[in-house]
Amino acid sequence: MNINITGTPNADSSSSSYETFQDFVTDTSKQGTTGYLASLNTGVATRTIDLYDKNGDGIIDSFDGLDTSGPSPVSFSGTVTFDKYGIFHAIQTTPTTIDKGTYGRLAYDANGKEVGLYTLENLNPTTTLIPDTNTTDTIVATATDVITSSVWTLLDNDGNGTVDHAKMVDTGYTQNYSITWNDGTHFTARAIFDLTCATFDASGHPTSFTVDSSGTSVTNTFSITWLAAKATDNSLANFTDTATGTGTGKFYDTNSDGIPDKVSFINAYPDGSGGIIKDTETANISGWSSLSATHPSAQIEVQASTWQGEIFTGSITGTQTNPTSVSIPSYYMAGSGTQSVGADPYAAAADTGGGTSTTTILAGVGGVGLLAWLLL
Repeated sequence: MNINITGTPNADSSSSSYETFQDFVTDTSKQGTTGYLASLNTGVATRTIDLYDKNGDGIIDSFDGLDTSGPSPVSFSGTVTFDKYGIFHAIQTTPTTIDKGTYGRLAYDANGKEVGLYTLENLNPTTTLIPDTNTTDTIVATATDVITSSVWTLLDNDGNGTVDHAKMVDTGYTQNYSITWNDGTHFTARAIFDLTCATFDASGHPTSFTVDSSGTSVTNTFSITWLAAKATDNSLANFTDTATGTGTGKFYDTNSDGIPDKVSFINAYPDGSGGIIKDTETANISGWSSLSATHPSAQIEVQASTWQGEIFTGSITGTQTNPTSVSIPSYYMAGSGTQSVGADPYAAAADTGGGTSTTTILAGVGGVGLLAWLLL
């Protein structure tokens, strides 16, 4: 980690009313302790929390602390795990507790250095779900966001009784998401997009494509250049936004079947101060069964993104089969997502399955997301 103790959160990833920001500070008495990284300014004088990297992989993996609010001081400790989308789960292990722990994300300054944590201790507001009574469709329940008035629909597309997809409809825009469950009540939503090949060469290879999440025609078209043979980084083709040229990416074949199964994207643009901002995104591809005009469509599921709207976490009350309320944070917690650093995320030696680095976490820096950017 690259911690800036005196830094402040970048405005592009600052907290909302759904988050609690806890600043990194240094406890000089802990310096020199194996694995010590920083302490948290909890805002409570009777509670201290120290963070550690005990396995030396560069990421917070544990914590301990002291609570002196009661008649006798209580020491506590626990573990911190990060998923491949940059969401952490901190859970107390000593003393044992029935608490399910805290979810959250790292906070960064404008230079991508870690300055603290955003914790998801109290999701608010909570929106009541209206159950669907039509037994012939895949809708489980619907809710209207109390802040944006967007309508969210929870779906059970595979019919196994558990919510597995969601759809958000806002004015002039629809976004679809896949849903995976972190535990019984916390979920992660990942944006899914339809990739449609638009033109083809004489051998049937697509030479351009568009991306769409809502069924509306997308103006951005990307030209594809196929490589003569698969490169050492597993890439099969490069593509470029034909309108601006600032968006570039690669298709990858990581399972050696000759068909793209992953994609990465970079959009570089000036930051207004002489520097360059880079938005990055990685995604899985499904449904691309052959390189020909007879299979012109596929689906993209975002795995890591610097845009907040493409991956987020939330929670429900009730069960995954019968949720009664839903809480969806407006900040979309994975907005600072993990990014691959120094090596291609889908190169054979570097691929971690999600296309993100397991040793370095950087900030998402401004702008709009990569596939989301296509929809503007």
